[in-house]
Amino acid sequence: MGSANRISFVAKVAVTATFAAGAAFAVAPTASATDGNKVFNCLGQYFKTSWQQTCGSGGAGKTGTYHSIGTCTLETDNSITLTRRQGENYTYAGEDCTFNVSSVVTEYY
Repeated sequence: MGSANRISFVAKVAVTATFAAGAAFAVAPTASATDGNKVFNCLGQYFKTSWQQTCGSGGAGKTGTYHSIGTCTLETDNSITLTRRQGENYTYAGEDCTFNVSSVVTEYY
């Protein structure tokens, strides 16, 4: 193998390793949710721009209406209102915010 080919091969290996390492770093971070207030075991959880209403283990503590408001930065807040049965533990996504979710408040009525 000539020196020009050897250098080319080494360069390809280095570039491939760099892309592989970059892909690993890009995929590795997993966003964790921040919890809002909990009402009868149900709450809002939020990430950077998305949020959801969910209930913990055992589901909703009471049958009724759960209303969650996602507070968005620099835009109108988004909300979701759900009637849940006692024990229901489905997760429902709220409408995403464009820039940032700063909190989620959940009410029961």
